[in-house]
Amino acid sequence: MGIEGCINKVVKYAHSGITSDEIDSLLAETAAYLNMLHPDCGRLAARIAVTNLHKKTDALFSDTIEKLFTYKGDNGENASLIAQDVYDIVMANKDKLNNAIIDKRDWDYDFFGYKTLEKSYLLKVKGKIAERPQ
Repeated sequence: MGIEGCINKVVKYAHSGITSDEIDSLLAETAAYLNMLHPDCGRLAARIAVTNLHKKTDALFSDTIEKLFTYKGDNGENASLIAQDVYDIVMANKDKLNNAIIDKRDWDYDFFGYKTLEKSYLLKVKGKIAERPQ
């Protein structure tokens, strides 16, 4: 079973009103499960998951750092997730740093490696992942 088989399995579970985010998650998880049948399914799973993350996060590294630095807690108080000195260095060098990021490298992770990053390492703002693996 190749990529077509992965897609056919997901189409079977689609329903009216399903969001594109839900479709992406369902497709990625189904493809990851089918990885044991064909390695292309595992690669497909990772690419779908990372592409979905890219749709929901800022493209520029400096914008992400800005969001993490200016984060406010539920009570409105400063709850910065980035230290002042890190923020200052990034902002002083943002063009160089933004240009150094190659988003396609995020697709080099396998699905389970990406899921580990997602669950344990990528910073979140209000429960949603705010940064990309790069």
